[in-house]
Amino acid sequence: MKFKVTLIEKRENQETIFHGKVAKVYKQGYVPIHKGRMEIWSYTNSTCPSLRAGRAFLISGHEDALRKKLLLSSTSLIEAWSGETMRKVRKWLRIESKLAMQKNRDR
Repeated sequence: MKFKVTLIEKRENQETIFHGKVAKVYKQGYVPIHKGRMEIWSYTNSTCPSLRAGRAFLISGHEDALRKKLLLSSTSLIEAWSGETMRKVRKWLRIESKLAMQKNRDR
C-alpha cells in the first residue's frame, strides 16, 4: 500500500504506532485496508528507522487477523515513495496480471 505517515507515537513497552493515510491499496489479506486514515503497529523500534512523519512510503507488512491490525517487522518492505517506486509497482502489477492470466488459461 501507499501510506503517508502523519504521526509517530512511541510507547514505553517498545510499541510504535504509525498513524497516517492510505492513498492506494495494491494487495490485502484478511485485515481490511481502506483508503483514508489507518494505523500500523510495530513492536520493536529497530524495524522502522526510515519511517518519518510527512513522507509517503510503499509498505508491505504483515497482519494480525485476530486483532485486525497491520504490523511491521524486520521482514517488512518499507520504501520511500518516488518515481522509481511507482515504476517498480507498475512492473509488479504487470507481472502479477500475466501470471493470473496464465493460471486461468491452465485451468
